Amino acid sequence: MSISTFRGKVSLATAATLINLAGFGVPFFAIAGIRTSAQAATISASLPEFNGPESAPEANYPLEPMAVGSFSYAIPKGEAITSAVISGTFGNTTVDSSAGADLFLDGIAVGQCVKEGSCFSAITPWSYSFKPKDFSALADGVAELTANQTSEYNVRLGETNLTVQTASTPVPEPSAMLGLLALGAGATLWKRKKSQGI
Repeated sequence: MSISTFRGKVSLATAATLINLAGFGVPFFAIAGIRTSAQAATISASLPEFNGPESAPEANYPLEPMAVGSFSYAIPKGEAITSAVISGTFGNTTVDSSAGADLFLDGIAVGQCVKEGSCFSAITPWSYSFKPKDFSALADGVAELTANQTSEYNVRLGETNLTVQTASTPVPEPSAMLGLLALGAGATLWKRKKSQGI
């Protein structure tokens, strides 16, 4: 397994703005801060070629799921997955074709080889781009690839690659928290003065 990381930073922007609460006549300073610094990582992991056991034509298909292998990787602290792609081939350097099979990564359908399709007679690429709803399944840093064999012969896979992109999750600047406190204090002061008829 290999892991490669790219990181970059953009400038930190803060602003101090004098705000007059509309209709309240309560001027106060709100310190607004937005953290625009960002980090991003590209995480790459791979599994070696896979050759499953041979199965006869008269077997009862689909067979029970077989384990192909597990990806292991680390999501950087404070970052979240923004995209992920898994790719590989049906067929490999041992035999350039594969039995029919449905592939799953942590229960998510990611690839399929159909009997008598191109993958049944030649090396055939496959890939799957994960949807945002899938990201939670990948967040723990461990993902298991399984194959459900759907026809005779052997399930054969080339090297399988998983690429995960992450980005830092937004974090409020301390100055932004001060701004919220100032807003709350200003509103409280206005209500108090109003109740006292000032």
